[in-house]
This record gives sequence, C-alpha cells and structure tokens, in this order.
Amino acid sequence: MHKNTLTNRNTQDIIKYFRSFLQKQRNRVRWVIMDMSNLFRKVVQAVFPNAVIICDRFHIVRMVL
Repeated sequence: MHKNTLTNRNTQDIIKYFRSFLQKQRNRVRWVIMDMSNLFRKVVQAVFPNAVIICDRFHIVRMVL
C-alpha cells in the first residue's frame, strides 16, 4: 500500500501521479474507496480500469443526516 500526499486536487496531476505506476500494477487494483467526488471518480476510471468504486460510509452517513 502506498501512502503519499499530493499537493493539489488538479485532475491531470492526480492522473499523472497514478500513471507513474506500471499499468500491470494499476490493473490489479480491485476496489477504490473514496468520497463521492466526481473529480476522483474520473481519475479512478481513467487509471484503474478494473477497479470497483465504493463510496465510503462516512460520506454516505453524513449526506443522509
């Protein structure tokens, strides 16, 4: 597992960061747990073709309440 902090939320910068990993590695990502951000959804779809997107429980509960 990688733990890095990116300095911004620019879509292209985030995609560039994840594309620094080999395609073979990115293809093995099975799930991505995230908030409901469209920005992050687009990034995940662009760089992790086999990943299922799961919205994290915290944000779902927060939205309901």
